[in-house]
Amino acid sequence: MSKAILLFFSLFFFTSTTVVSQKLATEEPQLAIPLSVTTDFNLKFPSQEPNWVSSYEGRYNQKLVHEARFIFDNRNSSAIYDNVGDLIAFAAVVERSEIPVEALNYMKEKYPNYSILDTIIVTRGKSDISYELGILVNGQYIIKVFSNKGKFIKSTRA
Repeated sequence: MSKAILLFFSLFFFTSTTVVSQKLATEEPQLAIPLSVTTDFNLKFPSQEPNWVSSYEGRYNQKLVHEARFIFDNRNSSAIYDNVGDLIAFAAVVERSEIPVEALNYMKEKYPNYSILDTIIVTRGKSDISYELGILVNGQYIIKVFSNKGKFIKSTRA
């Protein structure tokens, strides 16, 4: 999972000001988004007015990505692009009722005393879909990643 997507989750949805302020320090609003990025965004999401943020990700923060934050289908959404204009991922908030039952059962069994703070669907490519559920464990924001069928894939930290 890319750091940009994790950054999106923690900034856009996480309520702890400590984590949010730490993440904000690594991002800068970008005024000069590459034309290839804005062109692709406008083709995929016509009539949307995004807030753009650029950040570096990767093991040594060597990969520049551009994130468009906007409302799509009445949901907080994010489209993440690489520097040449290819869409890396699309993420959107989903209702708890839209999460696969198997994922919710996993959370009830493994984390019965923790509330799910965020529910997000992430699409990479045309068929790679995952659900990501955010919880707070001992002050750490943890993201549990599930397949589109609700099968547990992995845990990550924001």
